[in-house]
Amino acid sequence: MHLATSNDIYRTNFNFIWFKNGLAYASNAHIIVRQSISEISNFNDEQIALLEGKRIHASSYKQILKYESVQITDVGIRCWINAESSILFEFSKITSDFTEMCDKIISEALGNEPKVCGKFGIQPALLLDLKKAMGIYSFEGVILDIYSANMPIIIRPNKDDRPGTMGMIMPIMIMS
Repeated sequence: MHLATSNDIYRTNFNFIWFKNGLAYASNAHIIVRQSISEISNFNDEQIALLEGKRIHASSYKQILKYESVQITDVGIRCWINAESSILFEFSKITSDFTEMCDKIISEALGNEPKVCGKFGIQPALLLDLKKAMGIYSFEGVILDIYSANMPIIIRPNKDDRPGTMGMIMPIMIMS
């Protein structure tokens, strides 16, 4: 998820992983990743509920992935170094609901019927970023839902074992 974020001092919402309704969200304005927390973690329903409405900085999220034992608390995610010591990665205060914007963009894109497009433009490196951010590490590939030349492109895993995982890539203008 942290691979779909940016490090933007002016648009700080893009620096975080957001949690709402059992889903995790991340975006850098060029791509959006939305995944079911239960599909990308081994957290139980009670732990997932503690994440509701919270956000954590992408750099903290990246560090959390290095620990085998983690605990969700009201104030952050505690990672255990050993039986006696731990480190707490605190949730950030939320000033807006970034997930609503992401859901609106995704809903608008999914509300269209796929069409045959003569040409569309994307930045190839963003496809690799999305693949990694979505946790697709094998050669299973991805499915692209292309709706029109200037609408977001929906990316889904090529397997049905993760129905809550999807990404989106914003197209770029093609100059002919």
